[in-house]
Amino acid sequence: MDLLATSATTGVPRHRKHLLLALTLFVPVLALVAIEGGLRLAWPAGALPAFDRIDIAGHSYLTPSRRLGQRYFPGEASPPAPPTDVFAAVKPSRGLRIFALGESTAAGFPYPHNGTFSRVVRDALRDVLPDDSVEVVNVAIAATNSYALVDIAKDVLAQRPDAVLIYAGHNEYYGALGVGSNIAAVSWPAMVRATLALDRLRTVHLMQTVLTRAKRATRRTAPTDSAAATFMESVARDQQITLGDRTYAAGLAQFDDNLRVLLRMFRRAAVPVFIASIASNVRDQRPFVSPANAPARAAFDSGRVLLATGDSVRARALLERARDLDVIRFRAPSAIGSVIRRAAAAES
Repeated sequence: MDLLATSATTGVPRHRKHLLLALTLFVPVLALVAIEGGLRLAWPAGALPAFDRIDIAGHSYLTPSRRLGQRYFPGEASPPAPPTDVFAAVKPSRGLRIFALGESTAAGFPYPHNGTFSRVVRDALRDVLPDDSVEVVNVAIAATNSYALVDIAKDVLAQRPDAVLIYAGHNEYYGALGVGSNIAAVSWPAMVRATLALDRLRTVHLMQTVLTRAKRATRRTAPTDSAAATFMESVARDQQITLGDRTYAAGLAQFDDNLRVLLRMFRRAAVPVFIASIASNVRDQRPFVSPANAPARAAFDSGRVLLATGDSVRARALLERARDLDVIRFRAPSAIGSVIRRAAAAES
């Protein structure tokens, strides 16, 4: 009896067990908060803001950050960056503020910044609205895709846009985090978007940067000709993606999911969106050289013959077919245009 009594009295009360459990769970969280706070103080460059503040003649302005691309290319010393547009830190009362989102074409590659379509739009609007402050800010980044668009949209909305222009779709396979990219995570779009959101934390960003640099250091032992390879080529992993195969379908699904999320975000904020269909030079751009591209090149050659005879209708069908059959997917297939039209109709 004494033994039983002693055992009963030395047992840990239930409320203390709950307290111990709470402390066990709370201590790691507290440690992470402390690490995050320390990194925010010691590593200001880890913030990766969408916009940097600059002062010009005593006035404060914002400009797309040159470090923004590091969100999507961790570990890269010189990742792609958006054009250097400048806009007021505080939106003017008579201001028209428009943002352009997209990839390399929207960013103006390979032309100088004054050749970007957003600069043309800005100049035209300033001509018809001479008494207003017209700002057209281009945040397009080469070698990215719809994942970057969704991620940047949150920062764009914080700047109170009056409208958004979107031109994207060519980089869905090989752009950062795409299904055929070296810079890839998982193929579930919602999980990739969550990962990008978590990367805003300095702790997560630091871990990702270290892991990416280690992976890059061990990925290849043979030297590469960096002068001959573009940055976009260097991030491509599955360089041959056959029309209709699993990776091809995953790219379309990824683009559709991200585009609908993106359009929904702006619609809920009552921001008008102007999204363009995408273009390809199917007449002059031959399919890339690859043994698997024999059907694509045959379709292209047949289309050129028909074009020379004046049969432009049948020629166009064959030339577009050649583009769609091209296994090197640096050009968007026709299906990407169909995704844009469906998403625009559904989210309008």
